[in-house]
Amino acid sequence: MKSIRYLYLGSNVLDAFSGRTAGLITQFIVVNQLGFEGRQLAVLNSLSIVLYLLAAVPIGRLVDSLPPLRVLIGSLAVKALLLSALAALYVAGGLSFWTILILQVMQSFVGMFIDNSQVITAVKIQEATPGPKLVARLEAADSAVGIAAPGVVSLLAAGEFYREGYLGAAALGICAAMLIAGPVRLRLAGTPGFVASAETAQSEAAQPDSAQPEPAQSEGEVRAGSFLDGFRLIIADRQVLLPVLLIAAGNLGLAFSDTPQTLFLLRETALDPSAYASLKMFGAGAGLVASLITPRIIDRFSFFRLVVVATLGQLVATLFFLAAVLLRSQVYYLAAASSVVWTMAVVLINVAAMDYLVSALPKGKIGIGLASMRIVCMGAVPVGAMLGGYIVDYVGYTFSAGLWTGMALATFVLGISLGRRQT
Repeated sequence: MKSIRYLYLGSNVLDAFSGRTAGLITQFIVVNQLGFEGRQLAVLNSLSIVLYLLAAVPIGRLVDSLPPLRVLIGSLAVKALLLSALAALYVAGGLSFWTILILQVMQSFVGMFIDNSQVITAVKIQEATPGPKLVARLEAADSAVGIAAPGVVSLLAAGEFYREGYLGAAALGICAAMLIAGPVRLRLAGTPGFVASAETAQSEAAQPDSAQPEPAQSEGEVRAGSFLDGFRLIIADRQVLLPVLLIAAGNLGLAFSDTPQTLFLLRETALDPSAYASLKMFGAGAGLVASLITPRIIDRFSFFRLVVVATLGQLVATLFFLAAVLLRSQVYYLAAASSVVWTMAVVLINVAAMDYLVSALPKGKIGIGLASMRIVCMGAVPVGAMLGGYIVDYVGYTFSAGLWTGMALATFVLGISLGRRQT
């Protein structure tokens, strides 16, 4: 039954690549061809985050109550339709602020259904078929796509092959939906464990409340029926809280350091743009390698050991950049080392933490748990970006680099202290 896993992973890669590619192409088009103003770009960039904060938890709860495979098939089909509409509008010259806004809102909305149903279905496949952890492979594949897609889009933008890029993204989206609706669904129909779990869930949902025994709730369980269920679940269970905090801390540090690093390298040290681009390439290559290696090692080491290695790597990366700021010599090599080590550490902690989180969540609460986790982790990004921008403007590079190091040190201590209590 390994073919199910490969087909499912392939669909996930195609889906992620189609969405990332279309989104990046749109960023080029709205600036270079449509000439959007700053306020229009601000609306487009912030709208998806606002929508996620408002709708993620209700959608997570809804997906928990529905057959995940059906939700995934329907959501992928709708996304493929939206990508096709985006391509058709571009070819016909019909893209405008409002058409892009509407399509982006709909894609963000559908994407929340896809994200939750993909993980829940992956958990069911993981339980029903032998093999390595599928959830970790999905997370690693997403990381790899996030690294590869900007490079592909840059090549397309260099030749202004926007039409071909949009058409290719739509084709990939259609293929992703067809893989799930066709071979994956047919193979899963003959998998006893998957069918049994699906039938059991449906039969339980069909029973009246009087026919279902009232379970006794333990201390770690959270009652359903509240918008805050996912957040209560995260806070109440340290096994769930630890990976969420680690991912959020990584997002906070990355967002915080982006502006100080960019300004220091390009403005303060007058680094050549081509050299700066090569630093990004080093980080992307390191992230790609880490995304390929991590799924193979998470089964061989405990989560606590992976946490120690990853958070220590983040700390070392910040020290490299702090040294570059303090010494003002060998800046390029120190920045390259910082980029490589940080990227590999973040990929390791994200993949390992996501796999650990899914295994720690109750089976009926995976959707709402993931939605709440993503709200916390996404919320750290604007906070970190604002702090990084203001602090570097008013306090300077040295304090910014030192504070980033302090954040990494706090994350390292947090991971060790919480991880030891679980071992």
